[in-house]
Amino acid sequence: MKRRLTVRVHSPNANGTRRHLAVAFAVPALVLGVDWATKSWAASRLAKGVVTWVVQPWFGLRLITNPGVAFGLGARVPLLWLLVGALAVLGLVVAVMRIPRGRIGLALMLGGAAGNVLSRLASGHVTDFLQVWPWPAVFNLADVALRVGAIWVLVAWLRPDAMREGSGTAGRRIIPPLR
Repeated sequence: MKRRLTVRVHSPNANGTRRHLAVAFAVPALVLGVDWATKSWAASRLAKGVVTWVVQPWFGLRLITNPGVAFGLGARVPLLWLLVGALAVLGLVVAVMRIPRGRIGLALMLGGAAGNVLSRLASGHVTDFLQVWPWPAVFNLADVALRVGAIWVLVAWLRPDAMREGSGTAGRRIIPPLR
């Protein structure tokens, strides 16, 4: 009876990739949890439409509900925005899994999009409560995560590679990668 010897070969990057993916999916979970908690807090503690100044006149809290998108646009077609948001969430899940460059930014965007989709599913609208002067719109933490994530991805994609031959620093990483 012959025994076969099987050898598993793990690439040196396999564990690193799994770790990066674990972090990349922990980020949207954190964003989603904090967004849900703050929206719940705002809905239970703030009077609708009344500004509570935290740092007058630059930062305040004002509860509004928005069935549309930015600035209340498309408020008559909330189902459309739910579908668009759900498609964005699916696309971002795929992007987080397949695109390493700017992955944390994509993960922030995933958490923000999921937070707003979950709000639309639960109540038919998004709860907004943050007001910053001079910005005319009221927004929430999911919106912040979407914008910070988009900026992160943009910076990650526009940055030149950190290692360049002939620059006097060959073989050394000058700038740590944005993950």
